[in-house]
Amino acid sequence: MQHPMARFLAKTVASTTHTWGGTACLEWTAYRDRLGYGRLGFLGRDWRAHRWSFDAVFGIPAGLNVNHRCDNPACVNPDHLYAGTQLENMHDIPPDRRGSAAVPAAVMSERARRREARKPLAVKAQAKAVLSEVQVQTIRRLYHRWGAGLSSLARSFGVTPTCIRLAVKGATWRHVPAMRGAATPLSAGPGPA
Repeated sequence: MQHPMARFLAKTVASTTHTWGGTACLEWTAYRDRLGYGRLGFLGRDWRAHRWSFDAVFGIPAGLNVNHRCDNPACVNPDHLYAGTQLENMHDIPPDRRGSAAVPAAVMSERARRREARKPLAVKAQAKAVLSEVQVQTIRRLYHRWGAGLSSLARSFGVTPTCIRLAVKGATWRHVPAMRGAATPLSAGPGPA
């Protein structure tokens, strides 16, 4: 029986028209729904292909969406995806596709607006937590030398796995020296800072 990831990759093709961060989108070639998202069945469950891809590589934190940086619903390249909230996803929609700049507030239900307003400031600021240089060095050491996972590091430091991944591969915190002799399994390709 073929490995699930091999079966998955057999249904993808590198895009010649869509890119993000200097890398091509990996587009789903099998069934797509009416919104353009790839769909697949795995272990008796229906998945959107980009969610399966992200979950297989990074794991999806509870309660978060898997959003596209590249704005290509057919893309399943895990480097083009990130775990985020629905509000972050709405902010990522290009203004010409929103209908208006006020879509995030308009899309959010009244109940969600009240829930957001009740959150303590510390919880709201947690998504924008800033790491220190010492924390970044610690994260890199734990990742490279001890093999700590992105999700577990993110939980430990109170940030997203994407924040950890970008710090580990040096896309952010470039001024903090990289560890000597630490070969990273993550791609070191260009991306946003």
